[in-house]
This record gives sequence, structure tokens and C-alpha cells, in this order.
Amino acid sequence: MKRYIISLIIFLSIVPSLGQQEIGRLTVDRYLSWEDVENPQLSPDGQQIIYARRWVDAVNDNWETSLWIMNVDGKKNRFLVDGSSPKWSPDGTRIAFLAQGKQGGTQLFVR
Repeated sequence: MKRYIISLIIFLSIVPSLGQQEIGRLTVDRYLSWEDVENPQLSPDGQQIIYARRWVDAVNDNWETSLWIMNVDGKKNRFLVDGSSPKWSPDGTRIAFLAQGKQGGTQLFVR
């Protein structure tokens, strides 16, 4: 239930009001402006949420993902690092995540 509420808060803070958008078919323009939220993680102290924000990179024709962090009240939403699959350390002082490594391929990082 907590994950559902966290996902809903993040979704509402990122996506414009659905009432202002025309309801219809998925067009190329809509697809290219598509964004979604993945894997929200509540910090061990319950004060922050880290999540992956994913969007379409139209130039390279693929999906890009970056990690964002915000307070549980929705304030101070900010970019953290390019990457995906965030996990808090048990004490909440570090975050493990996956990202493109310098040698190529996906690597595990801790920040």
C-alpha cells in the first residue's frame, strides 16, 4: 500500500493535469513526450523518496532513466544522478543504483 501511495504522489507531481489534455490515441508526439516513474523507494527514516524517472530520448531512439529524490511531502524534488534501480542502504546514508559504466555495460554504483 505504501508503494502505491508513493507512486501516486510522484505521478501527480510530474504529470500535468489529465483534465487539460485531450483524450485520444497514442500519437508519435505523445509517445516522444512520454515519461514514467519506476521503483519508488522510501528512505529508512521515512523522510525522503528516491525514484527512477524514465523518458524517451527521441534523438537516439531509446529510453533514458535518471534518479530523482524528494521529500515525502513532495517538496524539494531534484535530480540526483543518471541511473536506475535505486536501493537505500539500511541506515539511509547511501544509495545503490545501476548505471552505464565507463568500460561499457551496466555497473553497480553507490552514492
